[in-house]
Amino acid sequence: LRRISKGQYPPSINNVADIGNLLAIKHHMSQGLFDLDSLQLPMIFKEAEGGEQTVLYGSDEPVTLKKGEICYFDKAGAFAVDLCWRDSKRTAVTENTKNILVQTEGVFEIYRSKVEAMLADLQTYILKYAGGTVKTIGIVTAKE
Repeated sequence: LRRISKGQYPPSINNVADIGNLLAIKHHMSQGLFDLDSLQLPMIFKEAEGGEQTVLYGSDEPVTLKKGEICYFDKAGAFAVDLCWRDSKRTAVTENTKNILVQTEGVFEIYRSKVEAMLADLQTYILKYAGGTVKTIGIVTAKE
């Protein structure tokens, strides 16, 4: 929304990424759409130790993570930085992607009902405009 207020509209990437961007605007929350086959599972959600590097989508140069940044990691390294705010180039959904992992977080004032609405819209529009089937859908609740 900050970018749109400055006249900087999200560029068209592909039908799945475009759906994600439009729904992020509609729901006022981010999500990550990842090429599941490019992930080296298992994955873990944790704070960066600092010094790890990853190449973010839209760049060819690696960035160095700061200690304490909240990231998703797989065996190859960070693939989503600052929750799902910045995504890795290596796991980006492309025209060749066959299996998609969707992640979204309910933090601060984003409650479960809002996460459920986002996931429902993502499922509806991705199936409508990209095809496929849903293998698993659910919400993981973190304990404090």
